[in-house]
Amino acid sequence: MQPSESDAVRAVRRLWVSFEARAWEAAGAVLADTFVCEWPQTGERFRGRDNYLAMNRAHPAPNWHIAITRLVGDPTTAAAEVVVTSDNAVVADVVRDGARACGAAALTRLLGRV
Repeated sequence: MQPSESDAVRAVRRLWVSFEARAWEAAGAVLADTFVCEWPQTGERFRGRDNYLAMNRAHPAPNWHIAITRLVGDPTTAAAEVVVTSDNAVVADVVRDGARACGAAALTRLLGRV
């Protein structure tokens, strides 16, 4: 945690660090019950915190990792740029102005526990 980080930025950091650690309970604590994740590249939509976490728990790509490359935000809004790698793919999820392929646009508005 950086000393100047807002609560929103700390929450987004906790989410990605929890995902990398496969700490699903900790990740769930950051997401609102009504969280929605959209993957426009595949047309998938995951409605609800529990569904989103279940998909990540059961994801078929072995040995995937998440690296945060940048976090920006203010007291109520945050965005992350992350790189997701696995044994057979590299995917860059870029967040700019609150929009992300994997739901950050909803994340900062729906965080129930910032």
